[in-house]
Amino acid sequence: MTVLNTVQSVSIIFASLVASAAVIYGVKTWRREYIGKRRIELAEEVLVLFYEARDVISDIRNPFSYPGEADTRNSPDNEPLQDKIINERIYLFYKRYYERRELFAKIESIKYRYMAQFGEDSAKPFKDLSAILGDMWGSALWLVDYSKDANLSELQNPQEIKRRQDEISKHEAVLRRISPHNELITPRLEAVISEIEVQSARIIGKSK
Repeated sequence: MTVLNTVQSVSIIFASLVASAAVIYGVKTWRREYIGKRRIELAEEVLVLFYEARDVISDIRNPFSYPGEADTRNSPDNEPLQDKIINERIYLFYKRYYERRELFAKIESIKYRYMAQFGEDSAKPFKDLSAILGDMWGSALWLVDYSKDANLSELQNPQEIKRRQDEISKHEAVLRRISPHNELITPRLEAVISEIEVQSARIIGKSK
């Protein structure tokens, strides 16, 4: 083999190695960009879902009913006014929640894909949101039990009446946006939104 042939062979081998390295680098770059894009899309989708959840929860807790919204409730004859008010509020909570339940189911479903991508600690905003919804359901069930238990007019002890009224007010403040002075849900919900915003910004920044 002449020196020229040797040089040509070495050049071909070198060119092949360079081409292979370029292909491998290109594949790795594409894979990294593809994974980064998917992570960004997932983070953005979750952030949008949390924004939707905030608005939906605010709507569920709207203290005012729309015309005809409670007309489908079967109210008993001679229902005491206090019971009627509480029962209508419970009914509106159930109705509004079930009309939007698919959103909360979607958030719960996507949580596991989110955790698989970003780690178990990333699930904290999901858990905090779930706790808020759980407290709303807990207050609704408490009011259901109360409405089946006794009417305030049947109580004789002023302290017991005051205690019951305070309990009712506390649980109604969970279900409804009554006043900024006794608002129990909105600050917690805004804290969840702030947390998912910070988390999403960090994920998107790392994935770019």
